[in-house]
Amino acid sequence: MTDRVINKAWSDVSPRDFVRWATPRFVKYGVILSRKGESMTLNLLDEDRPRVVPTARWYYAQGKIHGADTEEHLVVIEALPEPMTSYMIPPTPEATGELISVNEACELIKMDPKQFRRYIRRGVIPATKHNDRWVIDASTLRSIAAKHGWV
Repeated sequence: MTDRVINKAWSDVSPRDFVRWATPRFVKYGVILSRKGESMTLNLLDEDRPRVVPTARWYYAQGKIHGADTEEHLVVIEALPEPMTSYMIPPTPEATGELISVNEACELIKMDPKQFRRYIRRGVIPATKHNDRWVIDASTLRSIAAKHGWV
């Protein structure tokens, strides 16, 4: 990891600190909005709303005990990474012709946009943000829709 980890005690972790939160499923970067007891509210990059982590202190302890290279941890870092590498930045929909908006996807599979966004948040539908809007690869959407019987 190229992130510079800051060694802070749990009691010194405060809002506006930058963090890296890792689990076996993901590594996310963000900013602490609040901390209360064992939990923490984070504003994570690429998420449309704050996320509460009820077991934040456990993740933080894992980072302190086993280091920032352990599989599950939450550590305070000096700064958020430079603009994410190109594989994390989706191409513009106009350039590929394959990425579609949430509204277009909902018309395609006849689903309510609110339900569709719920599936995105839960990870059922893989989507990325482009200019603060969710975009979905059309071919991936077709295969997911067929798998779940939405079409």
